[in-house]
Amino acid sequence: MFNNLFNKDSNFIPVIQLPDDFKRFHRIIFISFIILGAIAVGSSAVRIILNDVPHIPLFHIIVFAALVIIIPLRNRLPSTIYYHIILAIVLINGFYNLISMRLSSTGLFMMGFTALLYGITFGLKAGIIVSIITTSFITIVGVLEVTGLLPATNLEPNYLSSSSAWLTQGSVYLLLTFITILSLGTLLKGLNRYFINLKKQADELKATNDQLKDEIIQNELYATELDEKKEWYRLLSENISEVIFIQDLNLNITYVSPSIESFVGYTPAEVVSMEMKDFLTQESLERALKDFEKYLALAKNEKITIPLLEYQYIRKNRSIAWGELKPVFLYDTNGNISGVQGILRDITKRKKTELEKDIIEERLRQSEKMQAIGHLAGGIAHDFNNQLTGILGNAQLILLEHHGDKQLKTYSEEIIKSANSSTALISKLLLFARKSEMDIIDTNVHNVIDEAVSILSRSINKNIEVRKVLRAIVPTTKADPIQLLNGLLNIGINARDAMPDGGELVFTTDNIVIDDDDYHARQQDPVKGPCILITISDTGTGIPEDTITHIFEPFYTTKETGTGMGLASVYGMVKTHKGYIEVSSNTGQGTSFSIYLPVYQKTELIQAKKPDTAFLNKTCHVLLVDDEDVARDATKNLLKFYNIKVTDFKSANKALSYYWEHHKEVDIVILDQIMPDMNGSEILLKMHGINPEVKCIFISGYRFDTVDTEAYPYNEHCFIQKPFTLETIYKSIIELLKA
Repeated sequence: MFNNLFNKDSNFIPVIQLPDDFKRFHRIIFISFIILGAIAVGSSAVRIILNDVPHIPLFHIIVFAALVIIIPLRNRLPSTIYYHIILAIVLINGFYNLISMRLSSTGLFMMGFTALLYGITFGLKAGIIVSIITTSFITIVGVLEVTGLLPATNLEPNYLSSSSAWLTQGSVYLLLTFITILSLGTLLKGLNRYFINLKKQADELKATNDQLKDEIIQNELYATELDEKKEWYRLLSENISEVIFIQDLNLNITYVSPSIESFVGYTPAEVVSMEMKDFLTQESLERALKDFEKYLALAKNEKITIPLLEYQYIRKNRSIAWGELKPVFLYDTNGNISGVQGILRDITKRKKTELEKDIIEERLRQSEKMQAIGHLAGGIAHDFNNQLTGILGNAQLILLEHHGDKQLKTYSEEIIKSANSSTALISKLLLFARKSEMDIIDTNVHNVIDEAVSILSRSINKNIEVRKVLRAIVPTTKADPIQLLNGLLNIGINARDAMPDGGELVFTTDNIVIDDDDYHARQQDPVKGPCILITISDTGTGIPEDTITHIFEPFYTTKETGTGMGLASVYGMVKTHKGYIEVSSNTGQGTSFSIYLPVYQKTELIQAKKPDTAFLNKTCHVLLVDDEDVARDATKNLLKFYNIKVTDFKSANKALSYYWEHHKEVDIVILDQIMPDMNGSEILLKMHGINPEVKCIFISGYRFDTVDTEAYPYNEHCFIQKPFTLETIYKSIIELLKA
């Protein structure tokens, strides 16, 4: 037990180890014991004085004075020194009382109390040592008194001076002191352990409390920051033009920002209660579900970036809007996908612009394609007309020179008939290529439609109703009424073929104005300003989508017996009138052709005047320049039939050289407008430099507007389109000579 008490680990020094509160308690107890000791000293001094022991009070006065001096110095002296001094004074006082009054004094109490205070103040080891010292002192005093070496005092009763009294009192003192110190040591050791644990717990609690305070402060900062972010996010989501939304893995919308209302017309509350099929088109819904499944499967393996997605949305008013979507997957604390968050942007205007751009590009490609086909058709028609000129000219010569031969006459008439039919076909090609001559006059479109409706009503099936709705206030335009009528009839006949079981054919007119936006939107459309719109609609079978882009191409037909030139000539006629034609059709729902013609148009064409039938009264000399041998020879032979002198050249330069030398002998120059080395207009310009009075007739397989007439306003010019008859060119020569 003593080893356990005296080992290093069990040493107890309350002054050093006790908590501050217990130290304060310890001081209070210590001071209280000192006060009690002072009272005891004082009472002993009183007893001694009352029993006439004059030398004793001086000692007590000294002790009391020492206590009075030392106690106020407790805050200035080190604790250990202060406590040692106090306890030493008390212990000396106890020794003195024991010597003076033996067992009748308070010495035993004071020494025992001092040993106890030593144990409390400096540890069990110090308390035991003091107990041993005091017990030894008591034993020594008792032995001295019993043996008579120390005389007995008159203050001590006789029974207390016996050896048995000293033995009893000494044993009791020792036993009581040791038991008290050991018990107190055990108690204090437990208290020390308790207070140490309590302090440790208090420190841990304080540390935990400080940590909690820090966490509370941090959480408050986080909460404030979170509230600020929530407020920022709310302001952002409520004021941003894009739509912010959140969906769960079942694609149910759990949140959507207020901007959704400006996009689709539904409020956020309405959208949250709706399903995707309620505001996505069927095609977009199917595509969206496939996209979700595809990207969800990829995102389960690794984090991915989903590209921009575009879908069509159904607005509340049932119109269609385009949206561009940027989605991201949301993850929970375990790293599992919990939903989808996305930003949706309204791209309806952009899509509309892209669609208009595609339409414009398609129209441009179609226009370029038709222009290329027109050039090709014009070139073919030009070459073919040169050949027809030779065929028709030679057939006329055979007919004139061998009119008595009935067989030759029959053959010649058949050749001429076939040539005229071919000429009509080539005229359509030239009309498509806008290279044929037309009679442009002031034309009332309503009158032309009246005639077209009248013809169609008599010629098509009775189960087709032909109507007209003429709303145009200004129905006049500059046009060739015959060509315009043929164009309307061509469209009407196509409509008839598209309605074998009957239907309705409607001709409608309106006055519209093509503004700058419409003009630039069409790009290739030359129509601008006030226009008359002619719409021809039917309720027929419609035109398939893969066919509608080809209907204006020459020789393109879906009919078994068609030539493929009907709508091609309509296209050429409209373009020649500086108009625009477009078609819209839905399979099974009918077709609608829209023709835009300008209300104002000034077109001047120089045409051959109607000649009289007078014969030439003198020999006429004609200079003929044409690079086509067949056409040149046929023209030369026709003119010679009327005794006209003809000098012909294939080369423009040779013709100019001849004209330089013989221009006074030449009455009329006949020039082919299209030649390889120099065109007719350029030849005429050079001839005009030689002879300002030159008279010229242009011939060409193309239309008249290929001739630069504005460069020669001071000349009389005629134009004859190949192929021509002998009578036509003869009358033109006479008319020009008379001018």
